[in-house]
Amino acid sequence: MKSPAPLISISLPTRNRLVPVKRCVARIQAQTHRNWELNISDNASDEAGKVEYLRELAAADPRIKVFLHPKNTGLHANWNHGIEKATADYYIACADDDYWAEDDYLEKLLAVHDGKVGVVFPNLAMDMPSEGRFRDKMLSQVYAAGLSRHEVCRRMALDMHGILMLGLFDLRVVPKSELYATYDHLRLHYVESVGMMRIAGRHEVNFCPDVTYVHTCYPGNFHHNYPPEQVLRDQCISMFLILDDLRRASVADPAFTPALEAQWRVCICEVHEMAKRLQVENGAVAMARPAPRSRLRVWLSRLRKVLRRIIKGG
Repeated sequence: MKSPAPLISISLPTRNRLVPVKRCVARIQAQTHRNWELNISDNASDEAGKVEYLRELAAADPRIKVFLHPKNTGLHANWNHGIEKATADYYIACADDDYWAEDDYLEKLLAVHDGKVGVVFPNLAMDMPSEGRFRDKMLSQVYAAGLSRHEVCRRMALDMHGILMLGLFDLRVVPKSELYATYDHLRLHYVESVGMMRIAGRHEVNFCPDVTYVHTCYPGNFHHNYPPEQVLRDQCISMFLILDDLRRASVADPAFTPALEAQWRVCICEVHEMAKRLQVENGAVAMARPAPRSRLRVWLSRLRKVLRRIIKGG
């Protein structure tokens, strides 16, 4: 007798965005894997028709539960609320302005799980309607199925497009407590970068290239509204936290050393690029007074020494 298909808990954190939410929900309802629950966590939407639409969804489909927050709890808390409400052994999330490309998206991700893998993550596409561009299967050039977690970490260090947090998790392998800790509440940009690397370092992960998570990019998108200085700061914090994590991991397990070396190269390259950007932004001052450029070179030299000590564990 064939065993019943396992239940999958789907989290959809949202605020406003009525039109893209309808598309996202439609793609979920089209899945060939039918045994799922959808927990929609609405963060105090004030867009006309949004709450009414969600209530109609829940009334029409018993698999859909809607949680209406009276106040905006913030991005991180809303995502964690979706994790909290998951009741199944398997958990997956989708952002409200993104969507799953294939009808068998869940089915194929689930097929890769074997009771030992912590998370199976999909391919990635970037939909840029304002530019008339669509970049498909972006991760196929970086990842492959069946890589060790050490190699996944190395490739994540070089690419940072591995979308582990939007993959299908086995909560019997990766406990909810680790998912809660993934989102850094003190940062708005690169909030999950460090957490993704930590999960990849602790658990076996796998890549399913045949299904695609479509991320929509547009001028009003949340991550496009950050001040440049904040983006720069959060990026630096993330890079060096990952570097230190990999340093510690490589001490305990030398197989992480290639990932550590890859992250080291990323840090050096990014620091140089950031320095160039700062010089361009402050070009008038730099041209008038050569001294700040000299101080910048001194700062970079000191930073390299600190990074070398981090690598060596000193």
